[in-house]
Amino acid sequence: MNVIFDWFNQIKGRKQIDINKLPSQGIFYNTDFKLWIKKVNIQDVLEYESLYTNDITIVLSLIKKIVQRYTTLPKNYLFDDIKSVDIIFIFLEIVRWTTNKSLTVEYYNDITGAVEIIEFTPENFHYFMIPQTSFSTESKEFVIDGYRFSIPSIGIETSVTQFLIEKSYATDADRYNHYEYNFMYFLGNKKRLTFNEIDNLIEIFNNDLSIEEKDKINNIISKFRGFAKYTLKDGNRLIDINNRIDLSKVFN
Repeated sequence: MNVIFDWFNQIKGRKQIDINKLPSQGIFYNTDFKLWIKKVNIQDVLEYESLYTNDITIVLSLIKKIVQRYTTLPKNYLFDDIKSVDIIFIFLEIVRWTTNKSLTVEYYNDITGAVEIIEFTPENFHYFMIPQTSFSTESKEFVIDGYRFSIPSIGIETSVTQFLIEKSYATDADRYNHYEYNFMYFLGNKKRLTFNEIDNLIEIFNNDLSIEEKDKINNIISKFRGFAKYTLKDGNRLIDINNRIDLSKVFN
């Protein structure tokens, strides 16, 4: 059945993405997880460009919409299953596939003293060096100090975002700005949270845990922050691509 599904996607003009080349390096996905991308039609490109603003919240919403609309997953998976750190990478791969053009980044080479260009490709992407620590191949989690760490899915990120938008209208809205939301990294394969679940997790991780346990959690998360960094490599030089790709004009 998987062979037929692969063949069907190929004849529909879809390109398979190697999940091992995503920023998450595929380690948090099940072995049967696959992902294909499609080319964006002109109507959705025009909508993306017309709605684009400098508001990062709106930009991320537009990116997620493109990724959700132009990716195909096996029938037992949803968009919510995609890991949050992979979304922008997938979006840029969709852009490259759609435009059939190089996506480049300018940077200053302090050795040559010149502005140079490097292409955004998986081959030039600088992948996070995964720490040598206990990893469960069954649950796809790192097991450290009694905690099970994984990168949150886009579904979890969306749930928390919707929760915070809802709470922004509450009379005590300001208190939610002072909470930590570290629980997002310890939810296993969960793909969505209800508002009640989020409220309970906020209480547990912010008020119920001892300082010692909070320190353990923060130390674990700090070990894996590199998953979220988007940098390209040119020899031994690393180029941070944040704000160096004009997302408003990527389809041009």
